[in-house]
Amino acid sequence: MSNKNSEIIDLMARRKSVRAFLQKNVEQDLVTKILTAAFRAPSGGNMQPWKVHILTGSRKDGLAQALMQAYDQRPSVRKDDYLYYPDTPLSPYTDRISEIGELLYGSLEIGKRDVSKRREQQKRNYQFHGAPVGIVLTMDKRLETGSYVDMGIFISHLILAAEANGLATCVEAALISYADVIRSHLSLPETDLVICGIALGFEDRDHPLNQFARPRKQLEDAVIYYGD
Repeated sequence: MSNKNSEIIDLMARRKSVRAFLQKNVEQDLVTKILTAAFRAPSGGNMQPWKVHILTGSRKDGLAQALMQAYDQRPSVRKDDYLYYPDTPLSPYTDRISEIGELLYGSLEIGKRDVSKRREQQKRNYQFHGAPVGIVLTMDKRLETGSYVDMGIFISHLILAAEANGLATCVEAALISYADVIRSHLSLPETDLVICGIALGFEDRDHPLNQFARPRKQLEDAVIYYGD
């Protein structure tokens, strides 16, 4: 394997969701470099359905404040643009959701019954986990299901390009629960479907949220080989 190929594999292996960031600004030129690479992502029929909204400074803080206020007012009312997780328990998928949640809260020593502290941690999703750059991804809601696949490919390109340039990310589905707030705050048309948010910045490597291991399923649990 060439050094270049090895670097790509290592990049994919080390990338993780980061939920604590250094208070260090990210230059706009670096964000543009990452996006330029991500925009090479393939899409069906070359439709390229993604729209990328970059927020920093007071614009990011203003949206974060609006989202947290909405969460405080209606934390259990779903206003999702689309359903990300199953509505009812479905093993093994919802089991994995519970597992990673307990690992996350466990890293902060937050117990199952500590509802207040759990809610405070959940609210950090709407602050982009303190990252200096907040990204909101949208697409035209009139597009079909295949464009969700295209969006997933684009997101993968974006977060790996960020990793390759020394930045960390966290993809945030939580933002879709208040898509109406996002559209209002960013003056987006009703035809814009909120896909997710992404926190972007420099990782705080010493924070416990960034140190716990993320379990991955084994190949034999998902891969089926066909052949002679």
